[in-house]
Amino acid sequence: MSTPPPRPQVQTIAPIRVASLLRTIDTFRAQGAMWTDLLAFLKQHNIQAIGPRQAIVHSCDAPDIVVEVCVPIAENVEMPVNNQGVRAYMLEGVKAVVGELVGPMQDVSQVHEAVARWAREHKFAVTGPVREVYKRIPMGEEGAEDVGWDLVEVEVQLPI
Repeated sequence: MSTPPPRPQVQTIAPIRVASLLRTIDTFRAQGAMWTDLLAFLKQHNIQAIGPRQAIVHSCDAPDIVVEVCVPIAENVEMPVNNQGVRAYMLEGVKAVVGELVGPMQDVSQVHEAVARWAREHKFAVTGPVREVYKRIPMGEEGAEDVGWDLVEVEVQLPI
């Protein structure tokens, strides 16, 4: 890692309404197609993101990795009837052990390990799937800051 991550800490994460797409994929790289589909759907229906995107990893047992990609949206946004697998719902708020990566995306697994280790050492029980919040990451959409994959900001949240 280029910048040592700060020590994980416990934070309260507020609930937020999201548009999401849930799929089973065989590698984490396959998330790219999910993001393409979700962002195209939102653009087609003029639905604006109101915060950083995130992924929720429900299961990471390859070849059946269950991932949900999410974009925060306003509470008053109505979803079209033909939603192509995209749904809107209120993502529950949680208490979580949180760690942050500022550096190359390839190092995100080290943050996951540090957060899980810290939770174990402090005797916290995991209560839900891990979340990755993408504060700064190249998503290839119009107007997005293209920082490249060597300098990203990703927050890893492990519900406890």
